[in-house]
Amino acid sequence: MLETTRFDAAPPLRVTGHAPPMRPADEARVEALWQRALAASSGHLFNGRIAVARKVSPHGIEVEIDEYRRLFAARADPELRARLDLQPLAVSGLLRCAGGIVFGHRGSGNTEAVGQWELAPSGGLDAATLLPGLDLDPVAQLLVELDEELGLSASAIASATPFCAVTDRSTGVIDIGIALEAPTLSAGAVVAAHAGGGSHEYVELRVMKPADLGRFIAANHSDIVPVSLALLAARGLA
Repeated sequence: MLETTRFDAAPPLRVTGHAPPMRPADEARVEALWQRALAASSGHLFNGRIAVARKVSPHGIEVEIDEYRRLFAARADPELRARLDLQPLAVSGLLRCAGGIVFGHRGSGNTEAVGQWELAPSGGLDAATLLPGLDLDPVAQLLVELDEELGLSASAIASATPFCAVTDRSTGVIDIGIALEAPTLSAGAVVAAHAGGGSHEYVELRVMKPADLGRFIAANHSDIVPVSLALLAARGLA
């Protein structure tokens, strides 16, 4: 189930502090699951910091700094998930260039939504440098994803406006929708930038003209990431 919260204006994402300690029993369970995963990962897991939402409203989002190991354990244990109620933050762009709206087709190298279309770019929020009392900048993170995933420079973007948050109750993830306007970029330039310097997350890009968007959505509805459909609906495009 998805819930959309539309923002009144560009919302502040204020880091209010660190997540509180867990109950001893939950801490023991999290650590046991984490150590088991570490042993099986050959050293490829890392307990970094993550940004999680504690309160979402039309006026902004209150953010706490948490640990990835808690999220990992919560995803592995439904009872932990219910008690910890972690809501990690992500960003999702609705990129409109001169040719239309940009969609990416997710390749087999992804761990989620393989073979589906989604609005591009998108990604998680880097919490490595967060400190209590500071504001988190989702636009800056999305522009990093723009470069890494699509091979496009931030200088191509005329405006970037956070317009809503989409909460996926099935996963707990909250995507911050950001409208990116690039009126001087042609569809061909976007596709060429991805081919020349983008990542392999998307095996194909399509730029849909406004007149063709409805038909594209109708033909591919079951193969479009639900969060992308919610973002399009929030902008009156689906």
